[in-house]
Amino acid sequence: MFCAGEPPFDLTVVIVTYNSAAVIEGCLASLRAGAGRLSVEVLLVDNASTDDTIEVLACHPSTILTRNTTNAGFAEACNKGIRTARGRHLLLLNPDAVVAPNALEQLVAALERYPEVGLIGPSLTNPTDGAFRASLGRVPSLGSLFSRWTPASTFLASGGRVGGDLPLIRLRVMAT
Repeated sequence: MFCAGEPPFDLTVVIVTYNSAAVIEGCLASLRAGAGRLSVEVLLVDNASTDDTIEVLACHPSTILTRNTTNAGFAEACNKGIRTARGRHLLLLNPDAVVAPNALEQLVAALERYPEVGLIGPSLTNPTDGAFRASLGRVPSLGSLFSRWTPASTFLASGGRVGGDLPLIRLRVMAT
């Protein structure tokens, strides 16, 4: 049980859909196994789908649905979901993603191990062939651009960046 003032969920998952009927069932089903022991709030923002996306969601009554009357775009729909998030952590999940068993529990545990970190990203694999796909890279800077074409790379340190694929964000970071 959470004390007053603490978020009621360990994790809020925001999913933006647009004509995602063919993939959203697999995504939502995988969340149950991926969450492990976490308490999870699932917020789905639909961008005026014209296929059977909404009908598929009827089988998932615990998913909180927000329907846009027009296709507001990915960023605006994400922001709409983020504004209502009630979890300690936030995951932006694409509707075609399939979450591995206990992956979200492990991801949240990794973030909680490092209180100075505000955002992390998981390892990703291609569902068709299992190939690894990087979800991080270098942060571009004048130093990194300079070192790319000179021997200076041995002297310059560079930080990393997490890609847009499945970022897990400490929600309090978003409020600051």
